[in-house]
Amino acid sequence: MEYYVYIFSKNGVPYYVGKGCGNRYRCRCATDVPTPSADNTQVLLMPNEQSALDTEVQLIKFFGRTIDGGTLMNKVLGGRGVAGCTWND
Repeated sequence: MEYYVYIFSKNGVPYYVGKGCGNRYRCRCATDVPTPSADNTQVLLMPNEQSALDTEVQLIKFFGRTIDGGTLMNKVLGGRGVAGCTWND
């Protein structure tokens, strides 16, 4: 299974960071985070799941969440899943 970290951006400014595999970055959790076009989505391939989790945490910390003064709409700091989140196909 191939893992990756994805970055959604608008006008060159990142607004969401996530971790996934398969088509995960195209299937959004029931949130208000818009899925951008492919041109505004960066996908960084990772050698394994732990690397993807660690990179997601690092990127969220680097860009910062809007609730902390950064640019990201992320509500959590990354890492292992969010309880109660259901995915839409």
